[in-house]
Amino acid sequence: MHSRNSSTLSLPSPARLTALKLNDGLNPKVRFLAATQDTTEWSNSRSSAPKPARIGRIRVTSNHPSGNGYVGTTLANSGVLLVNHVDEDVPLEVRCPAGRGILHNLELLNARSSHSWLGMTWLESKAPSLCPGSSSIAALSHVSDSSWGSKSSSTSKKYAGDKGHAVWNIHEDRTVRATWSDGIMSKSLAFVIDPASRELFAVPDKTSSWLGEFWGYVRVNLTFESA
Repeated sequence: MHSRNSSTLSLPSPARLTALKLNDGLNPKVRFLAATQDTTEWSNSRSSAPKPARIGRIRVTSNHPSGNGYVGTTLANSGVLLVNHVDEDVPLEVRCPAGRGILHNLELLNARSSHSWLGMTWLESKAPSLCPGSSSIAALSHVSDSSWGSKSSSTSKKYAGDKGHAVWNIHEDRTVRATWSDGIMSKSLAFVIDPASRELFAVPDKTSSWLGEFWGYVRVNLTFESA
């Protein structure tokens, strides 16, 4: 025969209330299952608390000497993000909301501009092409609080097309990805730099021959490093 005190104290408070409300005439097994279900739901509600945002910097790597370093706080004269070594510039710090699998904003924490977000600005005044073989290119820049469209502002001076900042995703391996949507299709973008200026760009088609042959750009990878 079980002690009433021991069986009641073994249940968390929400489950204990549920057990007390059950009819004493119920089968003990039914009573136990009801209490267990309530305990599980209470435990899950506690574990679903929001996780804190992540703060860090973005490392840049490639097979080219100019493509290794960090995204810095200093902007090029064109207003485009630069890849610099730690001894040359202070790495740019960003805040990323917790969670994966969705597109985020990356908030600028120590930027040398009045803009709030890490984003990109397309070269063309018209919508960029996301199709294979596309020659569209976007400058990585600081972007205003507006989400999309030509009315947004950015630090980019030469590039004055569409702008956006809710484009980022940080994967489990800390790889930083960007996805652009034109309302019809979405495209994961590749990152490249101009080795001469160290300016950082995003392109829809990483295999386009014009990147290397005409512009001389070099493919790079971005990785998030916690502060």
